[in-house]
Amino acid sequence: ATIHIGMTPSTVSMMSHYLMRFAKSHPNIHFDIHEGSTFTMRDQLENRILDLTTLRTPITLRGCETKTLAAFSPWQFRSSLF
Repeated sequence: ATIHIGMTPSTVSMMSHYLMRFAKSHPNIHFDIHEGSTFTMRDQLENRILDLTTLRTPITLRGCETKTLAAFSPWQFRSSLF
């Protein structure tokens, strides 16, 4: 299986650690990483090109579930991903 993930440039370094850990524990899942602006990632998510993305707020999304990462502590964020 492949998960299509969008990231803004400011979130690449934060997310890379979590993705590497996830990949080690789930070797049959692959990632297709897309990098771009918040608006590009939003459009790709809304058009189902991406499965998930990180975005800078405030932003409005149509038909997507959102979680604010700033509200999570690093430990809560980690457990919510894995």
